[in-house]
Amino acid sequence: MTPELRVAARSARLLAHASAVVLRFEAARATGRDGAELRAQTKRALGRALLDDVGFEVQVHGSIPRHAAPRLVVANHRSAFDIPLMLSRVPDAVMLSRADLATWPLLGRLAMLGDTLFVDRGDRSDGARAIRSMRSMLAGGRTLVVFPEGTTHAEPSVRPFHGGAFAAARGLPVELVPVGIAYRRGLEFVQPSMGAHVRAALAQPRLAVAAVVGAPRPLPAGRADAIARAAHEAVSALAATAEGLVR
Repeated sequence: MTPELRVAARSARLLAHASAVVLRFEAARATGRDGAELRAQTKRALGRALLDDVGFEVQVHGSIPRHAAPRLVVANHRSAFDIPLMLSRVPDAVMLSRADLATWPLLGRLAMLGDTLFVDRGDRSDGARAIRSMRSMLAGGRTLVVFPEGTTHAEPSVRPFHGGAFAAARGLPVELVPVGIAYRRGLEFVQPSMGAHVRAALAQPRLAVAAVVGAPRPLPAGRADAIARAAHEAVSALAATAEGLVR
């Protein structure tokens, strides 16, 4: 199959499935049935389907069991496919995302329906609002998924973490769960636009992603930058292990 045909076939499956999920969400909302359990079930199914629809080989080592206490799930950021990967594994969590995702066709609507917290990293006042929102959610017992690098890049090394999520979690009885993610070469988001990234990924003959989940641990004490460094060290080690699984 040519790259063009692969893109067309995978795109058609992905769009059909995502559109159906949006319609189901909207129907449930219209009848007042969009409760937390239904949202979690739908997000898990959606995340897995989006990866399956485009033919991903997925390896996940470790798991994040559901529980009553809040957790801060921290992962490195390599691709737009990080989002369905995490949705499939932590469907009851709130996900922190870049603000412009809300404007993307279809994916933006799915994100809004899926309890996503949007933040404009270039706007200090919006960053402060996001920190307050994250703290409120964690204090209320929610689990939060964040990609503290704040961007994607081609290199397998993990870039330094921004401290916002760690500032939000300081002093709260929150567990930290590190996750390392790796893809086969060519699937990283380094293209000039989301559309170009997705097209380049869907053209690849083989799609593979690995995630290694670390054991939950108490959030370290101290300043936000010190917590960020400890989380970075844990995620970096797991990401190196994940890299070995997709080579």
